[in-house]
Amino acid sequence: MDFIFRPNSVAVVGASRTEGKLGYTVLKNIKEGFKGKNISCKS
Repeated sequence: MDFIFRPNSVAVVGASRTEGKLGYTVLKNIKEGFKGKNISCKS
């Protein structure tokens, strides 16, 4: 179950560079707290 609760990487679909949008906030929080690789995908 470690692969679910302690992943090595995550993908954020709907990431945004526009402050105030949900995708921006999610990606910002992941970058601040997640130590693994993150992949952002704009939709």
